[in-house]
Amino acid sequence: MENTIIYNPTKVFFGKNVIAKFSRNFPKDIKRVLLLYGKGSIKNNCIYNEVVEQLKLAGLEWVEYSGIKSNPIIEDVYEAVNVVKKNKLQAVVALGGGSVIDTAKTIAVASLYDNDAWDLFTGKLKPT
Repeated sequence: MENTIIYNPTKVFFGKNVIAKFSRNFPKDIKRVLLLYGKGSIKNNCIYNEVVEQLKLAGLEWVEYSGIKSNPIIEDVYEAVNVVKKNKLQAVVALGGGSVIDTAKTIAVASLYDNDAWDLFTGKLKPT
């Protein structure tokens, strides 16, 4: 077995009333983020409003990308990566379940890569 060190600076906020802690835990060097979510149920259950309030409290600017499907598609990754690069965003805030979170991880890595994001799934790109 090879010696391995894994560093994964990801915070997952999960559970009741955790959104209220979001603004206090966001890295201070990040100022512009992508807010990523699915088809909009977060707007019906008020989660969206709570997160937007926390983004404001943290002093963050954000650009939204919505419509992530239950079975994510690579085209959403391509479009969101373009949004990240065009707006010089520094982080991805995923608001939703597994599909949104998986898509957010792909977008975050692909945003730092100049070739096809699909390379992540073929093994051509191996994030470090």
